[in-house]
Amino acid sequence: MIIGIDPASEGAVVAMVHKDIVFVASWKKRTRQKKQVYELTVSLLCNTVMLMCNNKIQLCKKISLHLLQIAEGHEVTIACEDAYVGKSAKTSIIVARFAGMMTGAIASTLDCEDVHWYKAIEWRKSVFGLSPYTKRSKSKEASIKYIPILLPTIKTHLSIHGELDYITDACGVALTCYNRKKIAG
Repeated sequence: MIIGIDPASEGAVVAMVHKDIVFVASWKKRTRQKKQVYELTVSLLCNTVMLMCNNKIQLCKKISLHLLQIAEGHEVTIACEDAYVGKSAKTSIIVARFAGMMTGAIASTLDCEDVHWYKAIEWRKSVFGLSPYTKRSKSKEASIKYIPILLPTIKTHLSIHGELDYITDACGVALTCYNRKKIAG
């Protein structure tokens, strides 16, 4: 099982067994009673759960515990999109910290030491053949358009969560890892 992660304030975690997406968790920031919370939606093949998380630690913990239920009997690999260092160093640091927190929580819960990090331009070139100079908006369009073709089982999850590019990006990260392990293995 490969777990793909697109970490951000609005992000996703997917679990892929062979090339079937069996689990999707997506989150969005919300404000409830003047406090920032995360709205977490989890879909498995047979059911959907919506939860509120008060902070990032609670979010990571709930996702990890859901993954623990489906990971039994599977060799687990984690693939996470690496943080991008752009114009805002502060934003880059926040994303990198959250990526480490999410990856660490999942790796610790599932006792997984096989963790891979992929830059966005790296996995997009691997999956879609996109140039590193492709505009972000075009990359997101490609993700929404082509991931459901490459991984048809994501369509059910997208009908629940919505057509969110961070879900398809998490799938792209997982697919890159899957393809590289297949070539190496």
